[in-house]
Amino acid sequence: MTNRSKLFIGLGILSAATAGVTIGLAFAPDKGTKTRYKLKRGINDIANTLLDYINSSRSNVMNKGEEVIDRAKAKGNELKGYAKAKVEELEEEVK
Repeated sequence: MTNRSKLFIGLGILSAATAGVTIGLAFAPDKGTKTRYKLKRGINDIANTLLDYINSSRSNVMNKGEEVIDRAKAKGNELKGYAKAKVEELEEEVK
């Protein structure tokens, strides 16, 4: 499953949860102020969960980016060493 698919599934679940909380609280037998408080708390919890997911995903992307950069630097250094050895080899042949 791709990261994009996981994101869409996560957003779908989050949307369904938000709708469920909203509908459930709308038909709750509590006073209006208490219901609004519960609704606000539920939405804040969902928003915090979404922010945690986004931050976690961003962190994973940053880590992957750093890994790619490190591998590219290592490969560049490897090729630099190879090229230097070839230059020295050719210089010896010319002499």
